[in-house]
Amino acid sequence: MQQTMSRPQPNMQPNNQNNGPTRTQSLIITAITLFALSGLIIGFATGAVTRPTQAAKPTAMPTTNTIAKQTNPTPTQTKVQPVQLGCPSIQQADGEGVANGTSTYAFQMQVVGTTNPKSCDANTKPIQSSGITCKLWISKIPDNKIIQIPPSVLSDINAVKQPINGEVTDSLLFNSGTPQTQMCNGQGQGSWKFSVSPTAKHGTYYLVVLTDWNGQYSNWSWSNFTVKKTG
Repeated sequence: MQQTMSRPQPNMQPNNQNNGPTRTQSLIITAITLFALSGLIIGFATGAVTRPTQAAKPTAMPTTNTIAKQTNPTPTQTKVQPVQLGCPSIQQADGEGVANGTSTYAFQMQVVGTTNPKSCDANTKPIQSSGITCKLWISKIPDNKIIQIPPSVLSDINAVKQPINGEVTDSLLFNSGTPQTQMCNGQGQGSWKFSVSPTAKHGTYYLVVLTDWNGQYSNWSWSNFTVKKTG
């Protein structure tokens, strides 16, 4: 008896028994893919949370150039305590002058110390200090040839500025830069420029110079001066 085998038709599906492994493999691949994607997402999220904050750049502060001010030190002057004064040392003195009001004459002196204020021979070294009052005037020669100044005048600077006993006022015309009563300079020197007034009487006089240190110590000197009516 002959057996007849029929070939399957083209539209017939293959047996489903072979679909099992293929489906399982697909599930595994899908699971792996989802796991990888979840890991990637978690990594991004973790990186965003744990990423260190970028340090802010320091802001540059504007600089100001400080100009140092240079100050000149103020010189300090040593204060010398008043000491006993000797007879002023006359450095320059014209011996005569014409009473015309125009011819100029000079007188210059130096303050000195002393070991005996009653003797000009006891003069010691020059005193180089400011604060000493100096005055120059013209006086008639007294009969006893000695100029006397009352202690009340010597102890009062304001009295020194006033006419002193024996002073012939308005006979000497002092230049504006060298007033009759002035402060000696820092070296203890006094100087005067003056002319003789046309009203001054001719004759022999004394040019008297006084030094007074704050009314505490004082002394004076004089030199002869002749007033002439004509040159």
